[in-house]
Amino acid sequence: MISNCQANQSPGKTVLIVEDHADTRILMSNFLQESGYRTIETFDGIDALKALDIEVPHIILTDLRMPNMDGLTLSRRLKSIQKFRHIPIILVSSTLPSNRALYAEFSSMIQKPYVKSALLESILRFL
Repeated sequence: MISNCQANQSPGKTVLIVEDHADTRILMSNFLQESGYRTIETFDGIDALKALDIEVPHIILTDLRMPNMDGLTLSRRLKSIQKFRHIPIILVSSTLPSNRALYAEFSSMIQKPYVKSALLESILRFL
């Protein structure tokens, strides 16, 4: 689902949200739209790859544990595709990887529940 921003704080900046829990995805999307971003909402890594065939976002926010394709697999897949390597990927998850070596797979990590201002700061750092 693609949604247009309602504010002009970040015109033209698109955030791909990859989150299997609908309530969390909708809350995050609404918050980002109110903050001036366009959002694309997807259910898991497979849906995210399909969405990327249609539009390339400026940044990706992904959960870690999802059905079909998790956030780690999605990040690795995108890094292996030249046209997607430049996209920052922020992990937003209640469970952060226990193996610190996996931290390198993401541009940044935020643990749920997150503070909205921290999420925005993290996004702005990469845009």
